[in-house]
Amino acid sequence: KERAGRDRKDEIMQKGVAGRAEERKNPFDIRGQAALIVEADAGLGPQFAEILAREGTELILVGRNLEKIYSLTNRLEKTYKADVLPIVEDVRSERLVERVLDQVEERFHGFEILINNLTESSIHDTEDLTDPMTEAGFQMNLMARLRINRMCVKRFFQPSRYGRIIQVFSGLTTKESMILPSSPYYISRAAMQAM
Repeated sequence: KERAGRDRKDEIMQKGVAGRAEERKNPFDIRGQAALIVEADAGLGPQFAEILAREGTELILVGRNLEKIYSLTNRLEKTYKADVLPIVEDVRSERLVERVLDQVEERFHGFEILINNLTESSIHDTEDLTDPMTEAGFQMNLMARLRINRMCVKRFFQPSRYGRIIQVFSGLTTKESMILPSSPYYISRAAMQAM
């Protein structure tokens, strides 16, 4: 794995990730690319991991639940012979995101696909919400998500001039859903969807 990592770093330095992508005849061929999945242990995260592993993608799985992350890692390695880096981390602060990206760079020297599945959806009736609860929802569902995107683009996508970001959203971010409980969740998700 160490030798493969050095070869990958040399290839990225020589051609850049964009150069490797241009060599492919099929733009949807993601074999050999690396994908970072944020919140791989929740929601649609495990399904994205399964699909990408089946397609031959190297995976970085980030989540907050140690048992779920390692269980998913073991299953993907066993079923698909996938190369997986599990990271148990809460990525709500810049320092913690930086720590995750350092581990990614050390093992894979970068990645081409970001699946941003970060979310917090505690449900409360609107009249029971407090300002701190509302601010926490906006911090997690909007600001933390933007921070991850920005840091990944700046550190990995911008130098190579190539990268894909896939935002995972709840279907409940439509205008009709705004009357549901915990409206700060829906408003913050709709704001991110609009960007």
